[in-house]
Amino acid sequence: MHNAGTKAYVMYHTSLRNNRSAGAPRGRYSSAYVQLSGPGDARPTAMQLLEDEGKSEEWKERVILITGCAAASGIGLETAKTFYRAGAHVYVTSRTEEKAREVVETIQRGEGDGKVTPFTMELDSLSSVRQCANDFLKQEKQLHVLILNAGVMATPKGTTRDGFETQIGTNHVGHHLLFRLLTEALLSASTPSFLSRVVCVASTGHRLSPASPSDLEWTLSDPYHSWLSYGKSKTANIYLATEIHRRHHDRLLAVAIHPGLITTPLSRHLDEEASKGFPLSDFLNTQQGAAMSFWAGYSKEVEKMGGKYLEEFEESELLPEGSSLPVYKKGRAAWAYDEKAAKDLWEATERAIENVAR
Repeated sequence: MHNAGTKAYVMYHTSLRNNRSAGAPRGRYSSAYVQLSGPGDARPTAMQLLEDEGKSEEWKERVILITGCAAASGIGLETAKTFYRAGAHVYVTSRTEEKAREVVETIQRGEGDGKVTPFTMELDSLSSVRQCANDFLKQEKQLHVLILNAGVMATPKGTTRDGFETQIGTNHVGHHLLFRLLTEALLSASTPSFLSRVVCVASTGHRLSPASPSDLEWTLSDPYHSWLSYGKSKTANIYLATEIHRRHHDRLLAVAIHPGLITTPLSRHLDEEASKGFPLSDFLNTQQGAAMSFWAGYSKEVEKMGGKYLEEFEESELLPEGSSLPVYKKGRAAWAYDEKAAKDLWEATERAIENVAR
C-alpha cells in the first residue's frame, strides 16, 4: 500500500475507535452500541431484525436483487438469507457460476420458504453488468428492492476491463449502470404503500475523500493511493443514492448505508500497518453486518429516510464544521450531501458509460 494511503487509512480507523467516547447513537438499537465487545455482542443481526419487524405475507410477492454474494462469507449472503427467510424471491449475483451455485445451496439449507435464483456478474466489466441485467429482465418485469452490495477495498493499482480505476469502476460505475438498466423494473414494482428501494452499501470510508468526475478519467500513469481511491468510491456510492432520490423520490426510495466494521474477504488487500488501525471491539460478525442492508430494504422505519446516508439505524450526523481526518465524532463528511457534486458525477458517469459502449 502506498505510504500516504496507509497513513490516511490508519488515521481514519483510529478515529473510529475514538468516536465511541463522543456520545451514544440515537437509533432504535442505541443501547446495543454503548458498550462494544466485538463480533457477536449485543448489536443486532439481520435475522433479529426480521423477528423484531415481523414477517409479512406481502413479501412472498416481492423480488430482491443483491449484488456481491459469496457462499464462504460476507454480508451479501447473510442479507440474502434473511430476505429468503422473509419469503421473498431473492436474486443473487456472484462472480462465477460455481460461486453462484454455492450461494444458492447455502441459502436453501437455511430456514425459509422464499425462492433464490443465481446470476453471474463481474462489476469490473460493463458488458457483464449488461448481461446480468438482461438475464434478470428475461425472468422478471418488476424489482422491489435492489441492494448494491458488491465491492472491493484498497486494491492494488489497476484498472477495470473498461479502463476505469479498479475501485471507482467496480464500486461505482458498475452499480450505476446496473441501476440504470433496472430502473423501469423498479418503477413498475413501486406502489404508494411500498416504494421500490435502492440500497447503496457505502462506508464511513467516504470521509477519506470526496468524489468528482475527474475520478473517472484516472489512468495508470497517474498517482495512486489505495485508501483515498476507496474513499472516492464510497462517496460515489452515497452520491448515487442521493441523486436517485433527487430524480425519483416520488416513486423510489434510495438510501446509502454504512454496515459497520466486518471481517470479510473485502479486506484481503490490507497490509500489516493498515490492519493495526482496526479496534477489535468495533468489529461485527457478518450476521450483524447484514443488519443495516436488510433494515434499509425491509423496515417501514426507512420510509421517511430517502436520500439519506444511514448508520447504526439512523441518519448519520454531520461532522462539525472544519473537521478533518482524524475525526472524533462519528458521522458523515460535509461533502456527503453535496447535490451539485452528486449531479455532476451522475452526468459524467453516464457519459463515461456511453463512451465505453461506442
